[in-house]
Amino acid sequence: WIAQQKIIAFRKHEVVYDHGRKRRFPIILDRGHRGHVEREAVNAPIQGSVSDMTFLANLDTLNQLEEEGIRVKPWPHIHDGFLFQIDEDHVDRGVQITMERMHDVGFKTDVHFATEIKTGTRWGDMKTVYSG
Repeated sequence: WIAQQKIIAFRKHEVVYDHGRKRRFPIILDRGHRGHVEREAVNAPIQGSVSDMTFLANLDTLNQLEEEGIRVKPWPHIHDGFLFQIDEDHVDRGVQITMERMHDVGFKTDVHFATEIKTGTRWGDMKTVYSG
């Protein structure tokens, strides 16, 4: 797969993530730059696909919470995670929905992606309530 990604990057000047986003490489300047492009051609689809998966799970989670009438305040997407605020009496349902959505976002792979869910009233005081 790694060799294939490098070949695709040099032939097509781009690589494609699992959800269709592209990382383009319009110009390869020299041998040093070629090495950089090779590393990016391998790394970008992996990190980008995981970011897409996390973002989709975030949207699915927020939509499900809203469908169930649970008020939610989303915060910006954070690299490989997301954060939102809900009323304390809906935390258990929020955790359940998040677990379901993180494990079913239509991302086809044999690789297990770990999910960790934390709850708390302040960022530094959050406790892990699910890890799997």
